[in-house]
Amino acid sequence: MSQPLSKALERWKHEFDDTKSGKIKASVEFRFSQRIGDETTAHETGIFLYSSTDGGGKKEYIHFEVLLVKRDGWKTLMEYQKSKATREE
Repeated sequence: MSQPLSKALERWKHEFDDTKSGKIKASVEFRFSQRIGDETTAHETGIFLYSSTDGGGKKEYIHFEVLLVKRDGWKTLMEYQKSKATREE
């Protein structure tokens, strides 16, 4: 599925609100397997771990790719969450 970030943010709003209010705690950790780029653009590949304390604790490992540009800091142009990953990966 491909969609504008504005649509994804609508879908995630409930979790953002719960995190902001302290109902849940959430974190994300990244492990990069490849970084290609120069001083203005980058493409990164890896796995991220999303963890939250809702419903007894949620942990999801996800393979991803991201395309970035440097404009007043690094900005994400496109993110592709490819598939589920495992802890071992």
